[in-house]
Amino acid sequence: MNESRLALDEPIRFLDALELEPNEFATYDDLFRHLRNEAGSIATMMLQVLGEGDRAVLQRAGQSLAIAMKLTNNLRNIGSDAMVGRSTLPQDEMARFGVTLDDLEQGRVSKGFVDLLRLQISRVRGLYRESDAGIPLLREDMKFGVALARDVYEKMLDKIDENGYDVFRKSIRATPQEKMVAAWSLWSGNAESDEA
Repeated sequence: MNESRLALDEPIRFLDALELEPNEFATYDDLFRHLRNEAGSIATMMLQVLGEGDRAVLQRAGQSLAIAMKLTNNLRNIGSDAMVGRSTLPQDEMARFGVTLDDLEQGRVSKGFVDLLRLQISRVRGLYRESDAGIPLLREDMKFGVALARDVYEKMLDKIDENGYDVFRKSIRATPQEKMVAAWSLWSGNAESDEA
């Protein structure tokens, strides 16, 4: 049996984040800090078992991927969150773009809302880019699955854009066909690079 020594600070971060589940975040930094503790700690713990390379690179990349995926889910769920009085969009940025909780509850896709989402999506794409450094350092049997999940999640950002940023009335989920295309693209790209 393999053992992995893990400092207690990561499980404690995760439990603290679960205990403090805010309904709103004053700034992006507040949101990022919460997600670092919630999703990032899970990634760090899992990489103790799944990773084989440079631990510092793996940890940064794994946390970036976990936070990017969580932020993607948050963007997809803006409407349903608003209906229960919750918003994961930074409050200061909502104010800057003139977006209110009432706008979210009513599903208003204003210019300010579109600009606000463009800013959020730009950040999330940056986190996906940061996560790419970690995939080659995963165990061989984990690389494809993690890369596929990463690609499918990032494609949801494309879908938000294609839907005119209407996350209220239009589906932001990858269809089974889109998942199959993503898997084929990833697999065939890997096969070609292995042959080169």
